[in-house]
Amino acid sequence: REMLESGDLITPHLNYVDYFEKPVLSYWLTAASFRLFGQNEFAARFPVALLGLLTVLAAYAFGCAVFDRKAGFFGALVLIATAGFFLTSRYLVIDGPFTFFFSLALFLFFIGYRTDRAWCFLAAYACMGCAVLTKGLIGIILPGMIIGAFITLTREWKLIGRARVGWGIPLFLAVTVPWFLTISLKNPDFFEFFFIREHFQRFLTKAAGREAHALYFLMIGALFFFPWTFFVPLTVKAAFAEKASETRKIWFFLHLWWILVLVFFSFSRSKLPPY
Repeated sequence: REMLESGDLITPHLNYVDYFEKPVLSYWLTAASFRLFGQNEFAARFPVALLGLLTVLAAYAFGCAVFDRKAGFFGALVLIATAGFFLTSRYLVIDGPFTFFFSLALFLFFIGYRTDRAWCFLAAYACMGCAVLTKGLIGIILPGMIIGAFITLTREWKLIGRARVGWGIPLFLAVTVPWFLTISLKNPDFFEFFFIREHFQRFLTKAAGREAHALYFLMIGALFFFPWTFFVPLTVKAAFAEKASETRKIWFFLHLWWILVLVFFSFSRSKLPPY
């Protein structure tokens, strides 16, 4: 609302005070929705709900691409009927939009790995850039960690050359650098506040005042993934029982995805349920 009122689409504000805690993309989406539909509850929630729906459709398309239509259908059904995902797709918080860009990046990258389609890899880099513009460095750290672990543990070293890194890095930078550079030039204190305080200090220290038990996200995850939590051991068993090597790699990639995210945030000294 304050972006539209002031005409300043670079620096987010909260009650007319500079707000450097998070990047800008979610604010742009909400401002665009306000411009289209007026300033009301529907307009505020619309971008989050829309991206939540697109996440479900992306899960369906991914399931169809790597398994079959039945897997795509039930994958989408499980996602839309998951408690945590349902909630974060209805509240105006950035975790829902981040989930869309982060998930789509990994979906596209893996399909690119399976098909060697250049556009899949390039779209994945663009989605990582959008994830960074939504919630910061985890938009590149988490997918990079998952992809790196997959390449290392499966010894798919050729994937590094196939992934169009030479085009992907400039594309990622083209998506992210303009806003970060512009806001840093306009607000000299942004860089230290956003990168040092909001990333490294929040992750490594008690600065945010949100400490919790090391198993916090295991418990939150079990609650937020309800009612499907009880089926997780069956998926692990299915992965080990799979005979076809290519199908095993799909299972392996998907299990690396959720396990590494869980472990990463469990090490953070700042913990909140939507993470």
